[in-house]
Amino acid sequence: MALVLTMSAKNNGETPRILLCSDGGDLALKAPPISATTPFAPNETSPQGLLKKIMSEGVLVDVCAIYLPNRPFGEDALLDGIGITTPTDIGEIVARQGKAILSF
Repeated sequence: MALVLTMSAKNNGETPRILLCSDGGDLALKAPPISATTPFAPNETSPQGLLKKIMSEGVLVDVCAIYLPNRPFGEDALLDGIGITTPTDIGEIVARQGKAILSF
């Protein structure tokens, strides 16, 4: 649902940015778990499929700084276009007045 709401915000003129942490980071993998590629009703779109669509529309997507260090793989396992952010980068966004932060 988080990705659906992000797409809706984008379609309504917002400039969203996505930070994937913990199991959410698995959506960013070239070889994700089956749960990331299983389509959901009613649109029969998988979570990773929706993430790729959002990215194709210019939305920045990053994994959090602690995602990769706690996995048995490196940056090469991520989809092209997925970044790795730092706490400083996200902290600056959180501190900006007028920015909405949604956590799912």
